[in-house]
Amino acid sequence: MPRPVWTGTIAFGLVSVPIKLYTAVRDRSVRFHQLDEQTGSRIRYRRVSEQSGEEVPRERIVKAYELGDGQYVTVTDEEFEAVTPRATRTIDIEDFVELAEVDPVYFDTTYYMGPANDAATRPYMLLHEAMRESGQAAIGRFVLRSKQRLVALRPRDGILALETMHFHDEVADPASVAPPERPEVAERELAAAHQLIDSLARPWEPETYRDTYREELLEIVERKARGEEIVTSEPGEEPAEVIDLVSALRQSIEQSRGRQEAPAEGASSDEDGASGTPASEGDSRPAPQEALDSMTREKLYRMAKEAGIRGRSEMSKDELVHALVERRADTRQSA
Repeated sequence: MPRPVWTGTIAFGLVSVPIKLYTAVRDRSVRFHQLDEQTGSRIRYRRVSEQSGEEVPRERIVKAYELGDGQYVTVTDEEFEAVTPRATRTIDIEDFVELAEVDPVYFDTTYYMGPANDAATRPYMLLHEAMRESGQAAIGRFVLRSKQRLVALRPRDGILALETMHFHDEVADPASVAPPERPEVAERELAAAHQLIDSLARPWEPETYRDTYREELLEIVERKARGEEIVTSEPGEEPAEVIDLVSALRQSIEQSRGRQEAPAEGASSDEDGASGTPASEGDSRPAPQEALDSMTREKLYRMAKEAGIRGRSEMSKDELVHALVERRADTRQSA
């Protein structure tokens, strides 16, 4: 069982629910150290005075707020402590709001909450069921790691989840990046966009989305650890600027179906009209193995998904190539 990062009580009205807080997500980023290329020794960073260039001992370092123009105001540890929020073991619920009304941009980090003991299970599940049936989220505050946090409690898969939130003044105004003028959208462009969305629509399956960058990076590390030499390829050409929006949407629709670009109006469609067959860019024929070998795992995965290959999410790049080649052979035999 995971170790809790915080133990306390949910308080709403006169009801108290003892809980334990657990980390809901884990950072799986690939981390590297910096080494001296010649000696292989680790690179360390030191706190050096900008003026003298000498290392400054930790006891001489103070915190300061920059006013501008090189002017600073120092703040002592005692002054920090005077305004530090008093750490308590209570999440104080202030309001209940419609969960659907909370914009996800306010959410920061997710934690799971479980009852602290057997006696807390009944009030814990009572709160969970009441919130689930009402569609409400509980908004409150508590102190985590000496920082006051605005939080939202919500039901999730039979438990209560806690989302730390950004305060309103921390969220940038979307109007700051909005276009100066709002162009009118033509009906045929909107219809084509809807068609593209419909062609890509599918049930939410989070396990199908993988960090292909991390996988390929770790693959390089493993291959180099085995003594292999890594040969890199030149990046592909940047896509051309979109001129005809409707044409680009139609082409995207056909590519999403694994077929050749739709013919012009009045022309007949492709003879076989096959879909679900792995295809290279702008070509409805299955890609040869040489072309597949040069593709990224992400692109191979998309092709395998269009081809309906099962178990693709667990396949390596080589396994995806092999499965696509086999699917190509099966397609030829059945033709």
